[in-house]
Amino acid sequence: MVEAMTLHPLDINREFVAAARDGGLNTEALRVTGGIGFHFNLMNRLADAFDFTVPDAKQKLRMARMLNLAGRRLGDSPTPPPADPGPDGRIRPREIAQTRTNMLTNPGVTEPSLRFQVDRFVRNAWELPGYEDATVPEAYAAYLTKLARHAYRITNEDMDGLRNAGLSDEGIYEVTATAAVSSASVGIEQLYAVLFDGAKTAA
Repeated sequence: MVEAMTLHPLDINREFVAAARDGGLNTEALRVTGGIGFHFNLMNRLADAFDFTVPDAKQKLRMARMLNLAGRRLGDSPTPPPADPGPDGRIRPREIAQTRTNMLTNPGVTEPSLRFQVDRFVRNAWELPGYEDATVPEAYAAYLTKLARHAYRITNEDMDGLRNAGLSDEGIYEVTATAAVSSASVGIEQLYAVLFDGAKTAA
């Protein structure tokens, strides 16, 4: 499941989920796995783009303990219901739907209209149907495609290219965060389309 979400999210369809269920995963396990996959893919893209420092063994242990504590505290929490299909027909966990709404509508250094097109461009980079008309400045296209499909290949030269195209560091952050959320969302949306009878693309 996590591999599919990361490398080929459009493979997550009814047959894929049925095979996962045959392997012993119930709806709750699939939902939790989908959440892990989304956050992994989001943070990896941000880490690759912004060259996060890799934590050492002591930091990893501390973070593992924090996650373990948080997991135990949330263990008895009720499963949140999925969001209703958004304006694009895709169904998402409510927290991701709210993040996406804020990301595409709130004022920032970049215009919401640009972030809207970045979202569409990244989805089209995954060959998700319905986003073929996305348009972004030519200088952004190669970077956004790389961020979506091969974020580990991002270099300082890519960032310099965005700056040369007129983006400030704050603008680069907004464009990158938008693209990272959009790209990481594709897999979990495919999963929720099956689990909660949502988008047609998972049929």
